[in-house]
Amino acid sequence: MKTRLRNNLRDIVFGLEDGMVSTLGVVTGIAIGSESKWIVLLAAFVVIFVESLSMAAGSYLSAKSETEALHAEIEEEKRQIREHHAEEMEEWRDFYRERGLDEDDIAKIEDHYKHNEDLLLEDMMHKELGITTRFLRNPGENAFFMLVSYFVGGLATVASYFVLPLSWALPVSIVLTFVLLFVVGFAKGKFVNVSPWKSGLEMLLISLAAAGVGFLVGKAFGAIIPQELL
Repeated sequence: MKTRLRNNLRDIVFGLEDGMVSTLGVVTGIAIGSESKWIVLLAAFVVIFVESLSMAAGSYLSAKSETEALHAEIEEEKRQIREHHAEEMEEWRDFYRERGLDEDDIAKIEDHYKHNEDLLLEDMMHKELGITTRFLRNPGENAFFMLVSYFVGGLATVASYFVLPLSWALPVSIVLTFVLLFVVGFAKGKFVNVSPWKSGLEMLLISLAAAGVGFLVGKAFGAIIPQELL
């Protein structure tokens, strides 16, 4: 389970953060510009629905492209081992020599790998290309986590608008979103063994800057568009 979460951590964090920040920027600007709760909810629904699908599609396509590129490199490494075995093995030995192993130790490792070609390939890919097949991305899984994370993040941002009048929903939405952003950053820090407080603060400050831009744009449009159209 932890490996699955690690493999999808990028999409989970990205989806939650973008879902909250994008939605907050749009609905806050519109809430101030239009002063209509229903316009805010309609805009929120459109943003969350369209953007969650768009982000999931983007995640799928990017993960698929990355996976295909890595598989191509793996196949090329297999070909190199098959057609230029001696040269590839010498490069492999050089890697261990550079790290201080003597010839006897290298010979023992090589003798072990002679009986397991898959393990040799995996070791060569890791040493030469920095690739490990254990952590190849799963496009469908990445897209799913992105979709759900964005949707959850977006809904959390507008939850107050469903139960509170606009005058209360607006400040509650802002405060709740920033608290949740800090919590997401904090949890991410705990998961990857870095300072959770630093991670939470970093997430909060970056998201605050992004949300501020969205707010200003929404307020500008609210000032430009005639009030009767809102």
